[in-house]
Amino acid sequence: MTLPFVGARRGNSGSRDSLFGYIFGSSSYSDGTATAQCYSSSSYETYYIPSSLKTVVVTDETSLGYGAFYGCSGLTSVVLPDSVASIESSAFYGCSGLTSVTIPQYVCMNRLSAIFPAAYSSITKVVISDSVTSIGYSAFYGCSGLTSVTIPNSVTSIGYAAFSGCSDALYDVTTIPGVKLVDGWTAGYTDSLSGSLDLTGVRGIADEAFSDCRGLTSVTIPDSVTSIGLYAFYDCANLTSVTIPDSVTSIGDYAFYGCSGLTSVTIPNSVTSIASSAFSGCSGLTSVTIPNSVRSIGGEAFRGCSGLMSIVVDAGNANFRSVNGLLVSKDGETLISGVNGDVTIPNSVTSIASSAFSGCSGLTSVTIPDSVTSIGSSAFSGCSGLTSVTIPDSVTSIGRYAFYNCSSLTSVTIGNSVTSIGYQTFSGCRGLTSLTIGKGVTSIGYQTFSGCRGLTSVTIPNSVTNIGGGCVLGL
Repeated sequence: MTLPFVGARRGNSGSRDSLFGYIFGSSSYSDGTATAQCYSSSSYETYYIPSSLKTVVVTDETSLGYGAFYGCSGLTSVVLPDSVASIESSAFYGCSGLTSVTIPQYVCMNRLSAIFPAAYSSITKVVISDSVTSIGYSAFYGCSGLTSVTIPNSVTSIGYAAFSGCSDALYDVTTIPGVKLVDGWTAGYTDSLSGSLDLTGVRGIADEAFSDCRGLTSVTIPDSVTSIGLYAFYDCANLTSVTIPDSVTSIGDYAFYGCSGLTSVTIPNSVTSIASSAFSGCSGLTSVTIPNSVRSIGGEAFRGCSGLMSIVVDAGNANFRSVNGLLVSKDGETLISGVNGDVTIPNSVTSIASSAFSGCSGLTSVTIPDSVTSIGSSAFSGCSGLTSVTIPDSVTSIGRYAFYNCSSLTSVTIGNSVTSIGYQTFSGCRGLTSLTIGKGVTSIGYQTFSGCRGLTSVTIPNSVTNIGGGCVLGL
């Protein structure tokens, strides 16, 4: 049966005439199955639905109301249109006979188990509508009966755990040995995967596809791939080489996080965005080149890259540039990402961004010019090689965790323009023996100097009007 909408009118809900059975009526007839359909949590109507009816195709509905197909256990196939933007609870409650569904974007962004609670584990075939662009987190989680998913070319991303809990029957593991494919998309790997991996022929890389694959040493990504998913190669610690083609436009959050064996990476001129923590923890990287195509770089993209000595930005890039090997905004005012070694921050910089040097354990010295007015949260956290820092009088604010766990830091001088020192700013600086707090400070945050066991005394100036709890805990 093909119909434009469910019930009496499009987008109907909460009444007897919003149910699928409404069009068949409530009078008993031969081959009619009495079906109690709820249209609210406490109200229902019994309709007689043809026993022989197995397939329903809806062509132009916008919203399926409460209990739209409630109790239709005889249905085996449902096709929903692209126009469906919402599905209320219990819309398919009791549809235990469903084995095949065609679904729009809305369903792909919500768990199949939530939409089809009685049938999700027995559905064997899913066809995804041609208009769908993304498949959400855990979309097909627990669909243990699923053996076939058709993914259209319009899809550009598949969320992590999208196929978690599905049976082995869903995956193609023969085309690329060791790789689990779902209609050409990489969706995971088997324990046997190790060494070099050539992904030629794959259509896309889903989120978390190779996360924690410690046996992987090199990867070649084909030009059929346009994006590298979130956590795609997360913590692949033995990965030493990756080839990214010029078809790729985005590198997802944490895509190469913790790939400590990666010594170099070439970002092609097609990439427009590098997401948060994309290369965080890649301690083997010594240099990175940002092409002119990149328009956005997420926070902490290179956090913890303890071997990184320079970031080079193509001169044609409209959003970023490189000064003294540091990644800064095009106007030079914001230091976005730092490097290791002896660093001199350029005089154009007015703010040091959050986590700019975080995890740069190879940072041994830093000169902060008097152009800088703010130091962001976690800006130098975990810089275990840093021994001293002088914060000039131009700085007015220091963010929380700014120097957290700088364990080798022995001397800190805080300028007179700083008015507040944030939460745990110097916490864990156990080597700190000398501390000068400027006369402009009025507020010291919670546990600011906790764990600074090397300090034998702290002089807090009279300008301070507020001190957070545990300020000097563990001294």
